[in-house]
Amino acid sequence: MNLFLIEEKKRFIMLTQIHAVHFTADAKLVEMVEEKVKKLEHFHPKIESVDVYLKLENNHAKIKEKVVEIKVGIPGHKLFCMNKGETFETAFLHALESASELVKKKKETN
Repeated sequence: MNLFLIEEKKRFIMLTQIHAVHFTADAKLVEMVEEKVKKLEHFHPKIESVDVYLKLENNHAKIKEKVVEIKVGIPGHKLFCMNKGETFETAFLHALESASELVKKKKETN
């Protein structure tokens, strides 16, 4: 009788949550965020969660600045980055770029 041990790689499922704070986000924006966030998995195989917060920030000129915060959960670590911009799309893309760099650095140090 032969016994074989089959080793399965532990697969992490990345949970993505998008939080629009005090407003309803456009479906196109949510779709774009979901699509782009998936690319973070290429930089680190153990990402457990990504939380994206979309906020409107009032300034003195009554123009609401767009704020995007991204929190990335990796076992034992929480990575955070934030960016502001005139549109959510540009603020998100800059924040995602920063998050990608943080994730790459974290993978290199582990």
